[in-house]
Amino acid sequence: MPLIFPDLGLGILSWKGYDSITASLNNYKNAGFLDLFSEKLVFLPEIEPQGIEIAQRFSIPYKGSQENLGILGGFKILAESMTSKYLLLTENDYELTNNKITHQECFDVVSRGLHHIKSGQSHVWRFRNLHQPGPILHHKKILKYWPKDEAFFLEKLISCGRRIMRPQKSHRLKGMTVYTSFKPSEKFPDVIKKLTSGDYLVRSDVMNWANNLFLIERDFFLNQIIPEAEKNISGRLINGFPTIETELNRSKWWRGQKFWIGVSNPGLFTHDRKGDRGY
Repeated sequence: MPLIFPDLGLGILSWKGYDSITASLNNYKNAGFLDLFSEKLVFLPEIEPQGIEIAQRFSIPYKGSQENLGILGGFKILAESMTSKYLLLTENDYELTNNKITHQECFDVVSRGLHHIKSGQSHVWRFRNLHQPGPILHHKKILKYWPKDEAFFLEKLISCGRRIMRPQKSHRLKGMTVYTSFKPSEKFPDVIKKLTSGDYLVRSDVMNWANNLFLIERDFFLNQIIPEAEKNISGRLINGFPTIETELNRSKWWRGQKFWIGVSNPGLFTHDRKGDRGY
């Protein structure tokens, strides 16, 4: 019998990107990842027959809208359309890092994250692989302020100067060293904790909000995260729409709360967008 979480739902936001969602769902099905969830839903902005056919092929319920709602609006209505107390939300272009990951491994990793969310030790949990995260993370920016231990002396000296000149920015980047440093919790023990499982807890004043495949309590997401993002809509938009990321990460609220972000070590997923959707 497959292992299943009775109070956990999987929600996938899929604006077009049919090659991506097909590859991701095949990937999830083969590993037994889809079997973990008591509720599943694909939400399709600008709904088209091709998206409906893909959802039906994998026997996943779907909903959609005639218009593009953007990332913030799409995630909001996706979460509102689901009933599970806890939600694992993702866009359509995150795949398991390899085809050898088993159903049991998926269960174990998700179980750890869910445990820490339920216990209140973490407010949101990430599953993106630390060593194979995909191409979107900004490693070069992190290393400019916090170089690796094996970096040349001159590189370390220059980064020290940057930290002196921009102390607030260098502080904000500490959390992202979980992707670049061998022992980040030893370097920054006040803001990065390593759990006995090997996973990390990172404080939100040193790590941005990220939409990439996160586990969260539904009510917390809809009653705190989404309203705060909606308060800060201005400036940079994606295809003319807010993203949650831009809005929260420019606000003082996210960093001021000092929430704990769980980060699976090494994590299960990598970002692998297939095809060009114009952003």
